[in-house]
This record gives sequence, structure tokens and C-alpha cells, in this order.
Amino acid sequence: MALSASAGRGSRADKVRRIFERFDVNGDGGLDRDEMAALVVAVNPRVKFSEDQISAILDEVFRTYAEFILPGGRGLSLPGLLRTYDDGAGDVDRDFLALSLPAVDSDASSPEIAPGDAAASPPPAGGAAAASLLDDHAKPLGGATAAPSSSSRAASAAPPWAASPNHGISFDSSWSLLDDLEILVKRLRSKQQRKGSIDGSVSGGAGNGTFDSFSEAGWSRDISGAADSSSNAVPWDETSRDYLTFVKELAVLRTRADAARTREEAFDNHMVIGRALAEHRLFRDALASFRRACELQPIDVRSHFRAGNCLYALGRHAEAKEEYLLALEAAEAGGSQSADILPQIHVNLGIAMEAEGMVLGACEHYREAAILSPSHARALKLLGSALFGVGEYRAAEKALEEAIFLKPDYADAHCDLGSALHAVGDDDRAVQEFQKAIDLKPGHVDALYNLGGLNMDAGRYVRAAEMYTRVLSIRPNHWRAQLNKAVALLGQGESEEAKKALKEAFKMTQRVEVYDAISHLKTLQKKKPKPSKGKDDQGEQAYTPFRVLSRQSTKEFSQYFDAPGSGRVDLGMFFAIIAPICSGPVDRRKRVVFDALLWRPASEGSNGQIRRSDALTYIKLLRAVYIPTHGVSDMLEMHGESDPTMVSYTEFLEMFNDPDWGFGIMSTLVKLEESDHIRHGRHTCSICRYPIIGSRFKETKHSFSLCNRCYSEGKVPSAFKLEEYRFKEYGNESEALIDKCMCFNLHSKKLETDA
Repeated sequence: MALSASAGRGSRADKVRRIFERFDVNGDGGLDRDEMAALVVAVNPRVKFSEDQISAILDEVFRTYAEFILPGGRGLSLPGLLRTYDDGAGDVDRDFLALSLPAVDSDASSPEIAPGDAAASPPPAGGAAAASLLDDHAKPLGGATAAPSSSSRAASAAPPWAASPNHGISFDSSWSLLDDLEILVKRLRSKQQRKGSIDGSVSGGAGNGTFDSFSEAGWSRDISGAADSSSNAVPWDETSRDYLTFVKELAVLRTRADAARTREEAFDNHMVIGRALAEHRLFRDALASFRRACELQPIDVRSHFRAGNCLYALGRHAEAKEEYLLALEAAEAGGSQSADILPQIHVNLGIAMEAEGMVLGACEHYREAAILSPSHARALKLLGSALFGVGEYRAAEKALEEAIFLKPDYADAHCDLGSALHAVGDDDRAVQEFQKAIDLKPGHVDALYNLGGLNMDAGRYVRAAEMYTRVLSIRPNHWRAQLNKAVALLGQGESEEAKKALKEAFKMTQRVEVYDAISHLKTLQKKKPKPSKGKDDQGEQAYTPFRVLSRQSTKEFSQYFDAPGSGRVDLGMFFAIIAPICSGPVDRRKRVVFDALLWRPASEGSNGQIRRSDALTYIKLLRAVYIPTHGVSDMLEMHGESDPTMVSYTEFLEMFNDPDWGFGIMSTLVKLEESDHIRHGRHTCSICRYPIIGSRFKETKHSFSLCNRCYSEGKVPSAFKLEEYRFKEYGNESEALIDKCMCFNLHSKKLETDA
């Protein structure tokens, strides 16, 4: 294992001791105010401090580290100076290198310095200063410090990405800015950790800038809410006073960056600031730097690419996509010079598009990345996940197998391959792949969850419940796992445990489907049906709150939306199917249906007409979707499906409106919509607590309200016990308002009569 450069220069404590010895002129084991002032001035030989500035700096140091101040006016002890560096107030390696102190023998051992141990102070020697000790407001960070060469800086205390041979830093001024920025960030982290604003695990390092530090996009990751993106959450308290101070100091650094001699140097300065901030997950601040770099060099690939990374990390996916498109345009114009970054741009653009729901477009970019870089295992994995998402299971299987061939320990790829295999019915291999993912990563939530689903599909409810329990032990707020655990318990006949699990799921999500499941379970328990012949010993079948189409039904539907079997959806047919349930006048909906069918490639050049066979196919599928009694396999046989004649819009309307062979339920659908659109302001049902839709039933004595469903089931709040209840039905809130006004008028007349 190669030793780091700083390790070769000696231990951290030895370097602090050398600095301390240089300035402990009187050898009393402490740095008094004069010695501390000499240290501050020495580290910035070209900065002219006023007496007031020096005094303010020393006051801050002696107040903050009062516990390390020695009696008798001796000043700050060696452990105190070490603590200033531990708190992130400065960089030991940078100060040691900048002061050109003799190298520390790495083999020589030095005694451990215990905090508060003043007796451990060594004899004086004289020497160096640290920019660490300057006050937040008085310190002109690195403003006039002589800049060592790029090679010496890269070998000193640079962060990991800058210590890499491919750091891409071109100017000494950028190294100076980087050193000063690292001091600022360390100081901010130290202050926020001390106040408990952030935990001690926060550290820089965002991977290689291509999202390797984030949860992978694709099917195996459920990115549906903030809770699922906790690993990407900003770890800093951006509302604190310390952070506001940091922002002001950062503005000073940006001003220095803009003051560079050339645009190229200014661009390099801002790119370095942005990269360092992104490494520490200060994405908003990093974005500002990358945006400034984009202004300086509009056609540079790197600034657009890294700006896109920051935008994605901030959840601004649409803006990230636009930045990646700009980066792609610049990279393609740059030719061979941008060949290395081009696959990364395609991958990140695909991830951003997938986050926007543009899965088909994402597939194209993942595929392009895999073509440009055949050994890019992650591109192949993401391609497989996206292909699975659009139903191309065999193609997904192939891509995921390629990713695993390149990277056998790729847990996410094993997980998604298991999902693809389950989708094509190869459950034995699917179980093996899920298990491999779990073996590689025991806490792989998605593999555990998907394995639970596979076991439930196979009727192995006990094993399924175990998997969901393991998911909840890792992620207690995983409401889907809680819900499916309840279903698995129902499958085992554990009704009471299932009800508890359902209630927990409802607490987590407040979804109406879960509430309906709880209500149905209560109904089943009240009925308690007797076992009958041909049924199992439990006497009732387990209730599954969500009905899923069988694999065969899904396949039959896909034959209509994807007749050629290309894996792509027939968008014209899809839009025509959903148009009848969209808002707007009925005639307008029918016109949109015809226009959608006319828009299909098969109708090009037809002069405003569609083929009769296409119209019949559409109506056939429409009835299958909206009239469940006419399943895809059992639909009425329709004649003329091979008829090549064309029909106009008027003729199509006759076919569509036919009560027997067309979509005769359109008028009923509209009536249902009208009742569904009725709202009653802020009124909620006193039983189920949901907003009331449709008719509202108000009890005349106690004035509580019920929805249609609870009224029909005869439910009333337990707080109101009456032998008889009288309700008044309001079809809409206008009726309730009129009734209220009439009651007010009657009450007013009664008062006048009494008077």
C-alpha cells in the first residue's frame, strides 16, 4: 500500500509541534499574545494587518480555546494549538509546507499529546504560522500568500480528487483557492458538528462526479419521495449563522477567482471551487460556481456536465437534463477531445430523463453509452433496468447479464436480473439472482422486497412475510413492505396480525387503498363464513387489496398496443384509448380520439380518413379496457377487421356511438364524472375522515356529515348515540347554502314575532 504524501512528511502531531516550537520564543510551553501575533503575521507575509485586526483575532482565539490557556500569562498550550487544527480552523500540511519547515522523520516516534496536558510542552525552536488562526471576518484567506508549484500542492494536503494525476487543475491560483476553501469547509463542519447541526459522519467525497455516490436510478430503486432519497439529502444546516458566514467568505473567494489575469484562469478557478464544494455536498454553492464557469466558457463540456450533476442532486431533474444536453452538444462538437467524458454524459442524461419519466429516451442514451464504452458495466445495468421498465424483459435480461459478466459483484444488477427473470416466468433463476444480490449486500432492500413478492406470487406466504419483515428492519418506513406483509399474513390466515400490519401501513401513507383494505378485512371478520366443500380449512380466501393482471392478460393487451412486438407503445392507439376519460366536452373528446387514430403512421396520406379495420380494432380494445365483462379473450367477434376501406369522422362517430357494437356507455361515464366532481368545501366524512365527494348527508340534530359510502353502510360516530337519526341530503354545496339561508330567515321572523 502506497503511503500518502502527508504520511511521508511525518505525523500530524509532529508537524503541529514543529510549528509550536518555532513561535514559543521564551520556551515557557505556551504561545502568549505576542507570539500568537507573530504566528498570524508569519503565515501571511504579504498581508498588512492593522493592530485592531490582530487584536480581534487574538481575542477570538483566546476566548474560543480558554480551556487551553496556561496560567501566568503564558498563553495557548501545545494541545490548544493542536485542537485548533482538529477543529478544522487550519490545514496542518498546508501550513507546514508553506513555511518550508524541515521534513519530519516518519520513522521517529513522538509522544502522544493529550488534550489539556500542559506539561507535555516541548522546548522552543521558533517558526511557522497557520492561516487557521485568523478570525472569520478579519481573515483575507490566502489573499497574498506565495503560491507553491502545482506539483507540490498536489502532493500536500489536497483532497482526494485533486491529488489524482487527472485533477485537471491548470493554474497555481486555483490551488491557492482550493486550499483556502478547504479551510473554510473544515471550519464550517467543525462548528456545525460542535452545535449538533450535523452528525460526525458528514464528509466530502461525491464519487467521481458521475453519480456513483448516489442510489442508482432504474427499476431496483424506488425514488418516489423524499424518504427514499435520504442518502442524497443535504447534510449541512443552511439556515445557521455559521453557514451564512461561510457564504460571505465564499463570495470573497469567487471575487478572487474573477480577478484572474485571463478568462481561462478564471474558468479554472471557478471549476476548482465548484468541484470542491460538490465533493462536500454543498451542491447549491457548487452550482453557482459551475454556472459562472459556463458564462466564461460557454462551449466547455465540463462546466455543463458538472452543473447538471449538481442540479440532479438538488432534485431539479428537468434543468439537469437541459445542462446534459448542452454538454452533449459541446462534446459532440469537440470530437476526440471529449471522447472520454461522452459515455458519462449519456449515462447521466439517461438518469435525468428517467427521473422525468422519459424511460424510452433514457434507454437510447444508456445504449449509446454502452456502445461508446463496451466495458461500462453501469451503463449496461441501467439499460437493463430501463428496458425492464418498458416491458422488454428478454432484452433487459441480456443487458443485465452483460453487466454482471463485466462486474460479477454488482448487487443491483443481480437484483434487477432477478426481476426480469421473474417477469418471463423463470422463477428458479430469479430466486438465485435475488439471493446473490443479498449475499453481496445483506441489506439490499430491493432484493429482499422483490424476493418477498416472488414468494407471495408462488403462494409461499410464510417466506414472503419473512422477507418483508427483513425489509422493515432495515427501512422501518417502507409502507409497501408493511402492506405486503399484511397480505402475506392474510394468506397464512393470521387475520389479527394482518389487521395490525395494515393499520401500520395506513399510518405511514394515509392512502385510501389501505383504508379500503382495512374496511374489507373488518367486513370479512364480521361475516365469518362457514367452511364449504372445495375450500381450504381456513374457510375464507385471503384478501388482496390490489388486483394485478395475470401475465397472460398483460401479454394479450400488449398485442394491441404493440402489434409488431417491437417493445414500443403505439402512442396513437394509447391516446385514443384514454381520450374518452379526459376532461372536456364529449364532442371534443370524440374528435381527439379520431385525431389520435389519424396521427398514427398507418394513416399517413389518408386525406383525413382512417381505415375501417383500425377503427374496429380501436373499438374492440376500448370495450376490453372499459367494460371488464368483455375481457380481451372473450370480446364479441367483430366483422370487417380486414376491410381496407376508409371511413370519415362522421362515419367513425356512428361506429363509436353504436349502443351495441360501439362505446355506448359514454353517457353513463359522463354522469359518473359529474357526481365525482362534486365537492363540499372543507367538509369531511365524520367516519372515514375523507373529503366528501358526491352527495353529503347531514344529520339534522348533531350536524355531523357522512359520505355516500358510510351513509349506505349505516355508520354513525360513536359520540352520538340516538335511537333515530334524521339526515338531509345535499347534492352540492349550493343546496346546503340555500338551506342555511332559509333557516336563517325563518329564525329571524320567529324573533320578530316573539318581540
